[in-house]
Amino acid sequence: MLVRSGFALPVRTTRASDWEDMLREHFVALSVSDIADRRGFTGAVRSSELAHLKVSTVQSTEQRIARSGSLARADRADYLQIGRIRRGRAVVTQDDRECVLDHDDFVLYDTSRPFDWRIDGHPDDGSWVLEVFTWPRSS
Repeated sequence: MLVRSGFALPVRTTRASDWEDMLREHFVALSVSDIADRRGFTGAVRSSELAHLKVSTVQSTEQRIARSGSLARADRADYLQIGRIRRGRAVVTQDDRECVLDHDDFVLYDTSRPFDWRIDGHPDDGSWVLEVFTWPRSS
């Protein structure tokens, strides 16, 4: 478990209904949709911090993860992130630009603006793994 302000944060869930809240606690406010297999769902996040850099590994099943303009305005989290796909495939959209990610590809994006991740799992088991590097935009 990751600990923030004295409270333990979950690092794994098998309930799709808890996944969005878990991602919010580890990253920023996000909406999750299009989960392919809700009954076989699993999701995990492991994070560590080094000075102002947060390094996370996220693992789950096929889904869409988005940050709308209203979520970005309400959350006011101003971070830059690099997402590197380690397993599976993803398409990331921000500011009318699209980036297709295969194994070991990465993308830089800004959490103060809307973005959209469509993540497909590996053909063998439908799971994906993503490394996320997060730091304050001001730095």
